[in-house]
Amino acid sequence: MLHSLMKRDLEKHLNVSKKFHQALQERRARCETQNIDPVVWTNQRVLKWVRDIDLKEYADNLTNSGIHGAVLVLEPTFNAEAMATALGIPSGKHILRRHLAEEMTAVFHPAKESCGDGGLEAAIEQTDGADGPGEQAVSAHRPQPPQLKSGQRRSTWTDDPDPLPVDSVRKIITVRLRFIGHLLWVLISSS
Repeated sequence: MLHSLMKRDLEKHLNVSKKFHQALQERRARCETQNIDPVVWTNQRVLKWVRDIDLKEYADNLTNSGIHGAVLVLEPTFNAEAMATALGIPSGKHILRRHLAEEMTAVFHPAKESCGDGGLEAAIEQTDGADGPGEQAVSAHRPQPPQLKSGQRRSTWTDDPDPLPVDSVRKIITVRLRFIGHLLWVLISSS
């Protein structure tokens, strides 16, 4: 399927525009020499960072691994332990692993905080802004459930007492599809 996708298909169906792609490239260019905005780091930029924190001998293990800034910032299960394993740092090298954990906390924790609970959606908003004039920015935050009056019971047919409204789900899915579309755009552009 990737062979049949064209840039115009991404623009038409997934709303990944040239403007979005250019904004992302500008953000990447700004962080090439500084350890800022890691959510837009490429795999090559992550390799550079690993070399900069004195782990040069392990950096080549990340080449073509698929580990990039968005994984480091947005994937909640990808922690310093997972990164150490991906780098091939032996489990007995506690000082190196602790050094990696401290460096990851210094660089990626602020980025995780800025994305907040919005995760992927917040990161996309930083690049793309709101959906358009007059439209609200996408938010993955759930509204607070209404307080029940005494004697009132919740429906027992679902474990989720307050499901997301359909419009919110549509917006979240749209943002995720746009992110996937951007990744496809990068793949198509690089080939």
